[in-house]
Amino acid sequence: MPYSQYNTLQSIRQKLGLQTQFCALFPKLADAPPSDWLLQTIERNTSNRTAYFNEKPRSEGIVFPILSKLLFE
Repeated sequence: MPYSQYNTLQSIRQKLGLQTQFCALFPKLADAPPSDWLLQTIERNTSNRTAYFNEKPRSEGIVFPILSKLLFE
């Protein structure tokens, strides 16, 4: 069946005989306060608007410190 004939999720379920099951992706976690390093890094990355020419580097300046804090600690 060509890709163009898969119009809706319901039609895909029927044609392929799939079943869906909904569940929580992540367990309930307790809130953790951000570290001083994280707060300072995000503040530095968001306050210097002349260094960022568009939305992509601005968002990376926020997302990357959070991900690196989560992954490396």
